[in-house]
Amino acid sequence: MVLAGATSVEVDKAIELLEKRIEIKKDTAKLRSDWELDQAELKQEQTLLDAELKGLEEKLEVLLGINNELLAREDVATVSADDQDRILERLKESAVNYESLLLKLTPRLPDPLSTQVKDELGEAPDREVKTIGARYQSLVSALNLVHRFNQKPFFTKESYEGGDGAKQLDTLYWGIATGYRIDPSNTIAQVGHPGDDAWVWEDANDHLEGIRQAFSIHEGVEIPSFIQIPLRSSHE
Repeated sequence: MVLAGATSVEVDKAIELLEKRIEIKKDTAKLRSDWELDQAELKQEQTLLDAELKGLEEKLEVLLGINNELLAREDVATVSADDQDRILERLKESAVNYESLLLKLTPRLPDPLSTQVKDELGEAPDREVKTIGARYQSLVSALNLVHRFNQKPFFTKESYEGGDGAKQLDTLYWGIATGYRIDPSNTIAQVGHPGDDAWVWEDANDHLEGIRQAFSIHEGVEIPSFIQIPLRSSHE
């Protein structure tokens, strides 16, 4: 609203601001519509990964309950030594099974997260010398790593071998289902997603400008705004 007594310059600025607001509202409505379509596709991909993790968590919670109950009864001689050995062996077998399931999932996770999860679980010889409680604690910690990674963008740099030799690409993972890479000279842009047995990077040079803008916003170089960048599903 323009107040009485305003100068012509102030009136012009007010009109210009009003026109920009109308334009922003139109752009916002279009972007929101496009985003809802892309988000539905991304949600399907993430739901598959979340379902696998949720299944592991539910089964792990049951086993942790059993383990905690056994620890609480440790000083109570109500179970024979043979029975205790059988229970501990069963718990160990279950721990090995869930470690195997989680390790099988790691190739489909973003590379930095995959490395963190494998480091948390440790190599097979190291896992063998752990106590049952320590093995379950490692499983819980590994699942927590996945959840934390999935909560916010993760920035890193990764090596890329192209026709011009090795390059360092700026990499931004958006949860566990989407990632973006771009080189400092803005000549290579890629979008990544989980494949059937590995993380997959595909060319996205058609969206190079938008991807660079996403990095600039993340780094605080540009003011946050609506941008258009691709979302790819590994189950097209």
